[in-house]
Amino acid sequence: MAEEPQRSRIELQGDVDSLRSENEALRFEIDSLRLQNTTLAKQVEVLTTKIAELEKRLGRNSSNSSLSPSSDLFGRNSTPESSYDVVDTVEACNASDGGCQE
Repeated sequence: MAEEPQRSRIELQGDVDSLRSENEALRFEIDSLRLQNTTLAKQVEVLTTKIAELEKRLGRNSSNSSLSPSSDLFGRNSTPESSYDVVDTVEACNASDGGCQE
């Protein structure tokens, strides 16, 4: 086996200085990323709360809150009736002997 040449003390000290400088830069970057992570985590928390509030408001209508019926928006039902379904129901009621009851 070939022996590796000995490095001088000056060369080794240069390597140590270079590594210390790189270490310092990496520590600074880590601190910056930690601050950014904290900021983003707070934003996520705020936005999650806001989404929950908006979803709660979206599900609110006159049947499950103190809102007036006029505040209900069309198309809010998860299974809206088509106009044909309503017409068929009215025609069926008119054709029956006893009328329709709901």
